[in-house]
Amino acid sequence: IFLASGAVINFNNGDVTLTHATDILAIEGGNVGIGTTSPTSLLDVYGGSSGGRASIILGDSATEYLNLTSDNTDIMKIQAISAGSANTDMNFIASSSGTESSRLYIAGGTGSIGIGTATPNERLAVSGNASITGNLSVDGSTLFVDERNNRVGIGTATPVIGLHVT
Repeated sequence: IFLASGAVINFNNGDVTLTHATDILAIEGGNVGIGTTSPTSLLDVYGGSSGGRASIILGDSATEYLNLTSDNTDIMKIQAISAGSANTDMNFIASSSGTESSRLYIAGGTGSIGIGTATPNERLAVSGNASITGNLSVDGSTLFVDERNNRVGIGTATPVIGLHVT
């Protein structure tokens, strides 16, 4: 191990702390801390004196996740949910003041996508309002919205008047 001038290594009951000026690398109770002497997860990265935290937390094999923490209450998680199968789901979770909610969910087995929901029951499920810029087509010609000409076609993909029903 090469130590720069002024670096200190402390050994305490199996825990190790390497300190140089304000830079800290700590191994405590099986957790590794960068920038902190008291890591609370497998890898805990402290963001500095302003109190901000950047932590990477990997959970158990069924619910692994990357936990991005800007402070102690507001976080973003990227969660891989495998449940022992090859079809891994991805869940992008936001938290504000301790309340978590799924923002984007991708079901690996079906390819379904949930926006605002972790239980997409269709290929695309949106919980909340949606805005579409451009044309909208349902089953080719079952329902067609022509954004450029402000026309809606029911039973046709080429509406010629405001509401064209065939």
